[in-house]
Amino acid sequence: MQLWWWLRRARPWQRRQRLPPGAFTTTGVLDLLGYGQPIAGSTALPRATREEVMVLDRQFRFVDGVPRYAFTVNGAAYPLVPSIEVSEGDVLKVTIVNRTAEPHPMHPHGHHVQVLSRNGAAPTGSPLLLDTVDVQPGEVWEVLLTADNPGIWMDHCHNLDHASEGMMMLLQYEGVSSPFVHGGHAHNRPE
Repeated sequence: MQLWWWLRRARPWQRRQRLPPGAFTTTGVLDLLGYGQPIAGSTALPRATREEVMVLDRQFRFVDGVPRYAFTVNGAAYPLVPSIEVSEGDVLKVTIVNRTAEPHPMHPHGHHVQVLSRNGAAPTGSPLLLDTVDVQPGEVWEVLLTADNPGIWMDHCHNLDHASEGMMMLLQYEGVSSPFVHGGHAHNRPE
């Protein structure tokens, strides 16, 4: 009995004070689009050579041969989402539209994007380079992606249950191929 009593008293995390209700509702939210200072002088962005749109939605589709309420990109669930095909050196202006009631942290493997705007408002702070764009419900983001890393890259929602239910696609460079097929006899799954 004495050992149990000593162990209980020796745990400092059990003696923490509780914060009053609502303590976290008064704390401001960090808005990365306003964080830091703009760069003085010329900040010319590369000119987009192409434009792509990614509409994120929730619709009935077949996923793994089963009809379900899937997470979709441009109306399709992976692997039926068409790839974005690029040539090395392309600069893509990508518009990401979230038509669902859930956030979608979109993550293009092998690349970073520069944020041009969120809901039509350009960043007011430092230039914002991200590897994941957290697109909240109803938001529209515009980003630049420079195709400077040849390969076949996945672009998916980082809520992995959303990705496994169809919200992913490929960024594929011209002249790059692979014998790898998702699914098939190996039953491999990309998530």
